[in-house]
Amino acid sequence: MLKRLTRWSRIKSPWILHLNSGACNACDIEIVAALTPRFDVERFGVLLKATPRHADVIVATGPVTRQIKDRIIRIYEQTPEPKFVVAVGACAMSPGPARRHPGRRRQITGHTLAVEDLMTDQELTEKLKAVLGEKIVEISNPARRRVFITVEVKNLVAVFEVLRKDLGYTHLSTVSGVDKGEIYEIVYHLGDAHGNLNVRTQIPKADPRLPSICAVIPGAVLYERELQDMFGIVVDRIPDPRPLVMPDDWPTGNFPLRKDWKFERPQEIIPGGKK
Repeated sequence: MLKRLTRWSRIKSPWILHLNSGACNACDIEIVAALTPRFDVERFGVLLKATPRHADVIVATGPVTRQIKDRIIRIYEQTPEPKFVVAVGACAMSPGPARRHPGRRRQITGHTLAVEDLMTDQELTEKLKAVLGEKIVEISNPARRRVFITVEVKNLVAVFEVLRKDLGYTHLSTVSGVDKGEIYEIVYHLGDAHGNLNVRTQIPKADPRLPSICAVIPGAVLYERELQDMFGIVVDRIPDPRPLVMPDDWPTGNFPLRKDWKFERPQEIIPGGKK
């Protein structure tokens, strides 16, 4: 049955054209990884082509800017029918982080905002103080269009509910973690047209637990799963607790981003080699 399925997929499988219109290469790495021997989609006949005339699917990454628009249209027209376009990543779909560039006009919730309509850092800081009040432990503006707020972990979900409802923050770029000895510092990096908002919280290393924010921002599940894999943090009420980046046979209790973790290279076994 498997041989029949593989043979069928090779006959019907698509050829793809990878089109990067100015992405940061994060999504491109994922695409390339799918084509390498680890996942090896080429065994199903999915081939990466260098010309649109040989492609069935355009896999697009990066924002569609005015500068690149005509070229993308020309590439699309050169691709024979039937054809499909797959937008990969937030920039290609929303345009995500790319919308925060200060020199361009932005489309937000159906309204076009010019640069002069955007909140200044000071205005954003005052707005955050007004809507979050005592939930903010500390607030800072270390660089232009970069605002940091520190909140207690018990208020984390409530803070995100306010940020989404009152300020419209829905795009979570990533979640980063730092092992600072006795505590873990977790930073949620949000973005919109007004700039980057970074929500910082801390948890004790002796009891590393976080509430999931997936009820507010569902896309956070991937980052929360990564925190579990790399730090051993327990994320309460996470909708999908499965490992994300570690292999299935990874030893229990090994968390690579903890500072006290020691890597012990397993003995290499060469198949067919000398014993």
